Amino acid sequence: MGSWPMVDDSWEESKYHLTNLLVNTTITRHESMFFDIQNTPDFLKRDKNNTDKAIIHVMSLKSMFGEKFHEIYLDPEWHNEEIDIIREYLKMNVRHFMADAGISRNESAISDDIDEIIQFETQIVNLLKEASNNDPSDQLKFARISDLKEHFPLINWEHFMVEVYPAALESYILHNPRIVIQDTPLLTRVSELVSKTEPRIIVNYVMLRYALSWNNEIGTKYELLWQALESNILHENKVEMRWKNCMDIATKTMSHATGAMWLREYFDKESKSIVDQIVTDIRMTFIEILNENKWMGNETKQAAIVKVQQMTKHIAYPELEIDDKKLDKYYKHLHINPNLTFSDNYEQILNWHFVKGAYHILEPYEIEFITNSNDFEAEYIQEKNTIVISAPIIRAPFFDKDAPFSFNYAAIGSVIGHELIHGFDHEGMYYDEKGEYRDWWDESSKNEFYRRAECIVKQYSRVKVVDKKHRIDGNQTLIWCQNYEIRQQFHRLQSDEHSPGFARVNIPLANMPEFAKAYACPIGSRMNPSSRCTVWGDDVDPTTAYDDAKQIQMKEIAKLLLKKVHSAKSTITETPVMKSSKKKSKEESGEFSNNRILIWLTVVKILLVLIIGILGILLILTMPNRIVKLQRENLSNQNHRMPLMN
Repeated sequence: MGSWPMVDDSWEESKYHLTNLLVNTTITRHESMFFDIQNTPDFLKRDKNNTDKAIIHVMSLKSMFGEKFHEIYLDPEWHNEEIDIIREYLKMNVRHFMADAGISRNESAISDDIDEIIQFETQIVNLLKEASNNDPSDQLKFARISDLKEHFPLINWEHFMVEVYPAALESYILHNPRIVIQDTPLLTRVSELVSKTEPRIIVNYVMLRYALSWNNEIGTKYELLWQALESNILHENKVEMRWKNCMDIATKTMSHATGAMWLREYFDKESKSIVDQIVTDIRMTFIEILNENKWMGNETKQAAIVKVQQMTKHIAYPELEIDDKKLDKYYKHLHINPNLTFSDNYEQILNWHFVKGAYHILEPYEIEFITNSNDFEAEYIQEKNTIVISAPIIRAPFFDKDAPFSFNYAAIGSVIGHELIHGFDHEGMYYDEKGEYRDWWDESSKNEFYRRAECIVKQYSRVKVVDKKHRIDGNQTLIWCQNYEIRQQFHRLQSDEHSPGFARVNIPLANMPEFAKAYACPIGSRMNPSSRCTVWGDDVDPTTAYDDAKQIQMKEIAKLLLKKVHSAKSTITETPVMKSSKKKSKEESGEFSNNRILIWLTVVKILLVLIIGILGILLILTMPNRIVKLQRENLSNQNHRMPLMN
């Protein structure tokens, strides 16, 4: 690994070699710091020129603590208290590392190094923020390994790939194969930042992140430090037992094995087929919506329909989790040694995952089951045009096989619909029915889509939260029940990619004319606004929803009144005039016309009686107020006259 300048005075800048440093962190912990190499089935990419082949995927870097902490770094002056907490957290970790290694170091020098690391991380987060606004067309670039030098020249990419990947791929890599790079502008900017930063700061940053990757494995004191940081920054007051942390790691890294155990004990397999049918039904319904769409160009519309038709689905669990032979074959080359430490075995599993994924590159591309029955996961995978609904979601409160269909379509159906639409959002719209990255929208349809999407962005941005002083970011759009304190709301408002739960219920309902019809919401009210936002449907006139509801209501009232009329008709005595009229009408055109006149005359009488009755009731109800008002006016007049009498 080389030495760590923050804790080792023997470090020499002349021996600084960024490529070798990142090779070592990647081989042992799969931490590449300034980019990410992924081989797992859900991250492997198809070669767009040969869709039967998988290729290496170079992904964007991640920040030290993740997106939840980004807002702090983006405005450090406002969040100076949180920066101080992060600074102390990093110092405490370094102190523990040195104590465990029997190293002593000047406290002042450590503080200076930590400050430089925080400043560097602040620059990283700002680059990530800028990248979030990049043009979607910059997201993926198909290139070759040699092209990486153009974007990050500080790294010897061929050497890095040969050292990191299994020996079986060396010949493949040396032939300069095609790869896919995520967000090349970001990779270029990160390279520029690293090149202008002192090597000492870079090594300290890499080594500290590398050391922190062990925190859940090497002792309770490190875990407690992290829990304290989460409590103070995210206001999530939770203290996990150490055994639970170890169990979580084992569950995630041995997901199919532990998932199979859970599946056989707790999951009702009949639920899988029901949800599978719900996905099919929702998919067909969306195709109907697309067929009725009037703003999409015909070619774009047909391409969208084909994409939905070819959308695959991964429901509940992969077959290997209910087949012991397939499960044993899957884990065939993984060896767990009970004589090794937990941390050593964890590294063995990480390496096994990486190597197993790497061999996919030498094999024909195959769409594997993305998730496992351990994952509480509902997602849409753009590159595979696949909807994933994992087994843990197929239970209460989202699903109950014994509940009415309407319940399940409303609950888990909303989750499925949400994920399906990701295939057509501002990112998913750039992937076709095969999961290949290409722009298949005509310009007019694309512009209209963005216009309609902007309507929804503005709609969410108008919603105030956190003591009614802050607004939702409309560009961030769980379904979970939420009851956050104000400080938690404030943090989530800044960092969560989803809008608060109440907004994700009320705003979609307000955009549905069916809701306004059902509840007869007045025009201009919050739930029947004067203007609606709809992306896939046609524009809706709010008066239509209100008028339709009123018409339904009036029809219902009319039925009630007609019942009254029919009952009243039987008690009416015919007069000679009526008999004469009746006789005449029979002779001319039958009795139906006069009977209808009689009915409407009676209806008018009843309505007049009802109106007079209502007015009488209103008069009685308001009479006390009128009397009090008159008494006050009289008293006021007397008071005005009093001085004159003197």
